[in-house]
Amino acid sequence: PNTLFLREQGFNLFYFDFRGSGESGEGMSSIGYLEIRDANAAISHIRQTRHNETKYLGIYGLSMGAAVAVYEAAHNADIKCVVAEGCYYSYEKVVARWARVNKGTPYFPLVALALYFARKRLGMNPEDFSPKHNIKKLNGKPVFIINGADDSLAPRHDARKLHMKAGEPKQLWIVANASHTEVAEVAGQQYKTRLSEFFTKYL
Repeated sequence: PNTLFLREQGFNLFYFDFRGSGESGEGMSSIGYLEIRDANAAISHIRQTRHNETKYLGIYGLSMGAAVAVYEAAHNADIKCVVAEGCYYSYEKVVARWARVNKGTPYFPLVALALYFARKRLGMNPEDFSPKHNIKKLNGKPVFIINGADDSLAPRHDARKLHMKAGEPKQLWIVANASHTEVAEVAGQQYKTRLSEFFTKYL
């Protein structure tokens, strides 16, 4: 619902569900690492089956999807620009923050143990795929970072740090009175205008 209006602006839109989400089958959420594979597979699919409509590709991600979008844009030459909304800065920090905010769980020992077993189960360290490591690898691709000023899961200082690490051209928009995933609702028409202008300019 946040981006459907872009169809009215003449953009072709493609949506997909990550594993274990929406209408996808069961699957383990990794808060980004495994979902990167899902995004890459989805983009490869539309490139192969809709070649004429995907000559110029932009990517939009919200929350975990924003972290995935940053990684994919940094490693996929087909993507020309990226919008990252409510993007976390560090995998380990967002897991710890979620546990504290939603469950009241302290970092030591429970979250630290959970992260340890996640690394063991995945066979790698998801922290290496964090946006803080990948946003600087966009290599000149335009990036638009959007965040709610009242976001407790991906706080605005994370957005500012990502913006500082990103190369030009880049934009940062902190929306007052918006919490996590609420920017479109709070900003209304301004949200539609700014997204439309960004994708129109860079696609």
